[in-house]
Amino acid sequence: MKRTYCNIYHISFLLILITHYLLSFILFDGIIFGQETDVFEHELLFNKILGDIYKKDYYILNSLLAGNYEWFYFTRALYVINYLYSFFSTENAYLIIDFFCKIVAYVSFFKLSRLVNNKIFYSFLIAAIYSYASTSSFVDYHSSIFGLGSAILPYLVYLTFKKKDLKIRSYLIIIFAAINSHFYFGMFYLLIPFILYLYDTNLNKVRLLKIFTIYFIFCILANSNLLYLAFFSEVTFNRDSWQAEGTSIYSNIMYFFSSLFYFPLHFTSIELPNGEFSRILYFPVFFRRICLFLIYTLTFFLLVTNKIKNSRLFIFTILGILFFSFISKTHLYSVIINNLDIGIFKKIQMTRIKVILTFVILFAMANIKIKKLDKHIFFILIFTFFIFQINYMILPAFKKFIAYNGYNEVEKKELKYNLINLNFYELKNLIKKNLDTQSTHSYLTINNYYDPKSFLYIKNLVKNNYVLPININPAKLTYNEIKTIGGYFQFYPQFYKDKFRKIIANELNKDILRKKDFDFFGHRLYAIVVNNRDIDLNFDQMKKMQVSYLLSDKKLFNENLKIVCESCNKDPEMNLYSLK
Repeated sequence: MKRTYCNIYHISFLLILITHYLLSFILFDGIIFGQETDVFEHELLFNKILGDIYKKDYYILNSLLAGNYEWFYFTRALYVINYLYSFFSTENAYLIIDFFCKIVAYVSFFKLSRLVNNKIFYSFLIAAIYSYASTSSFVDYHSSIFGLGSAILPYLVYLTFKKKDLKIRSYLIIIFAAINSHFYFGMFYLLIPFILYLYDTNLNKVRLLKIFTIYFIFCILANSNLLYLAFFSEVTFNRDSWQAEGTSIYSNIMYFFSSLFYFPLHFTSIELPNGEFSRILYFPVFFRRICLFLIYTLTFFLLVTNKIKNSRLFIFTILGILFFSFISKTHLYSVIINNLDIGIFKKIQMTRIKVILTFVILFAMANIKIKKLDKHIFFILIFTFFIFQINYMILPAFKKFIAYNGYNEVEKKELKYNLINLNFYELKNLIKKNLDTQSTHSYLTINNYYDPKSFLYIKNLVKNNYVLPININPAKLTYNEIKTIGGYFQFYPQFYKDKFRKIIANELNKDILRKKDFDFFGHRLYAIVVNNRDIDLNFDQMKKMQVSYLLSDKKLFNENLKIVCESCNKDPEMNLYSLK
C-alpha cells in the first residue's frame, strides 16, 4: 500500500515538473531564466561549444581568443552529459539535462527522507523542494548547468544508511554522477563523512568511506583537465595574477547572517523623471531568493526550538559551514592566500563550501521529530514549492502583461516613479496606454538573449572577419558563430589579457571600478565605450589583433570608423562599423 502511495506522489511530481516547463513555453516561448550573469555569458555558451567540439566542429573553438583558447581550458570539457549538446539545440539539451537532474534530485532525497521519517507526504514535499533548490536556484553551483553534483548527494547519504549490501548498479550511479560533477562538489563532499559519522556513530564506516572515496576519485578524474592546467601547463594564466581581497568585519557579519537566512531583500537605486535617485526593493533578487529564505528560516526555527532530531549537530554544522565561509572573506585569509605560490588554485573560492548548505538544511528538515506536523509547516512548504514553480516567471509575466518593452526610457521612469509613490491612477493610465505595444525581446530565454535572427544578418555582413563588440556581450556573437576577440573566460593566457587591455586602456581610466575589476580579476574581456562621441580606443592595437569591424549597441562617432549599417536590420541596438 505504501508503495502505491509513493508511486502516486512520484507521478504527481512528474506532472508538476512538466507543467513547470509547459508554463514557461506557453508564456515566453522558451525556458525562462532568472538572470543573465554567468548563465548566458559563458555557462550555456560553453556547453554549446563543447557540444560542437564533440562532433568535431572546431569553428568556434579555433576563433576563441584568435585561436589561443584550448579545449581543455573549459571547466566541463569531460562531462558525459554535455554530449547532448552535440545532438540537440542548446535549449533542448539544457531542457533534457535539467529535467534529468531534477528527477535525480527528487528521487534521491525522497529515498533518504523515507529512511529517517515515516511521513510520506512530508518526504514528497521536501524532496520536491530539494529538486528545485539544488538544480535551478543558480546559487553556489545549484544549477543543472553544473551537472549532477547537488542532485546526487542525498543518494550518496542514502546508500550510506542503507542496510542491504550495495549492488553494482549503485556504484555505477555514483560513478556516472561523479564524472558529471564540478570539482567543488568532489572537494567539499569530503566533509560529509565526518558529519554523517557524528549523526550516527553506528553506521558502516567502511561503506561510508568507500562511497565518498569513489565519488571523489571519479569527480577529480572528470575535472583532470583543470589539474593539468594547475600543475603541468607552462602557460601563465589570467588567474595566476589574481589577488584575494578581504572585506570589512561589518560586511563579513552581514554576509554571515544573510547566508544563514538567505535574506531576500536587496535594495538598489533608480533614476526618477526629475533626475533624482530613489532606493527601491529590487524584486528580481527578491523572487530568486524568497524560496530558500523560507526554507532556511523555517529550518533554523525548528532547530532552535528542538523540534528536529540531532538538532545540535545540525546547528553546529550549519554555523560551521558559514563560519568557514566567513573566515575565507577576511583580510587575514586574503593576505595568507596571496602569499602562497599555488598558481590558479589561489582563486578557488572557499565560500563555495556552501554547496553543501542547502542539503544540510533540508536533511535537517527530514529529521523532524514531531509526530503530527503543524499545519503552518505544511503551508510554508507547499507555498515554497509553489513559488519555486513560478519564481522566475513572476516579473517577466507582469512585464508581459503591462507591455513593459513598449515603453520608452522616460515612460519607464514615470512607471517606476508612480509605483514608488503609489500613484495608482497615473499608473493605470500609463499601463493602459502601452498595452498594445507588447514585445518579448528582453525576456531571458535562450533565443531572445542570443537573438539568432538579428545576428545572422550581422554574420552575413562580416563573413569570417573578427568583430569587437562595444557594450554588447561577446557571448551573443560567439553563440552565433561570429568571430570576436572578447568574451568571458575562467582560464586563458595572461599574454592575451595584456594585448586586449591595450585596446581599452584609456576607456578603463574613465571608470576606476571597471579598471580595478579588469586588472585584478579580468575574466571578462569586454570593450565598453563611456561616451560614444568621445571614443578613446586603440585602433592600431585592434588591427594588430585582426579586428575588422565594431558592433555597438549605440551609434559611434569616430574618424577611424566607416559606417556599414546603423540600426542594422531595423534594430537600433545593432550598429556595425568597419575600421578604416
